[in-house]
Amino acid sequence: MLEWLDTAPLYAIGLILLALMLSTAACGFRLRRRLELESSTDTGGKWHHDYDGYVISAVLGLLTLLLSFTFSLAIGR
Repeated sequence: MLEWLDTAPLYAIGLILLALMLSTAACGFRLRRRLELESSTDTGGKWHHDYDGYVISAVLGLLTLLLSFTFSLAIGR
């Protein structure tokens, strides 16, 4: 199923990944804006920022990166 990755040029794979990352970032930005607007109308315009979710996401992202490098090195041996 993934044989095309072996034959596809590297720049094409890079462009596909870049387009996917930009589109998901745009979708996340729009979803966040919509959630901010909905919650600000519910609370009378007083929307508080809760940054705990960002910290947890960053820590889990770093943990995932560390785990993936660990498995990559283990498979290489």
